[in-house]
Amino acid sequence: MTENKSIETLCAITGLAFHSIGDYSYASDCFCQVHRPENWHYENQGRMINFVFDAVVEKLTRDGYTPNSKVMAKIKYLLFNI
Repeated sequence: MTENKSIETLCAITGLAFHSIGDYSYASDCFCQVHRPENWHYENQGRMINFVFDAVVEKLTRDGYTPNSKVMAKIKYLLFNI
């Protein structure tokens, strides 16, 4: 998979959560380059990224894995220091 295809796929996964929940009262712009207007202003409040993060942690735990604490700390820092 190419880098662009990987980014586009991750963006689509985040979009799946966003559009399935259907709460459009907060910004959740995609981070890939697909379908961006020329004067586009990126805005993402982190809610869907946090949702996907929680889902990954839940799946890892359910499957018997321990989420890496260093990576978890970095992600939490990034999510809560917007």
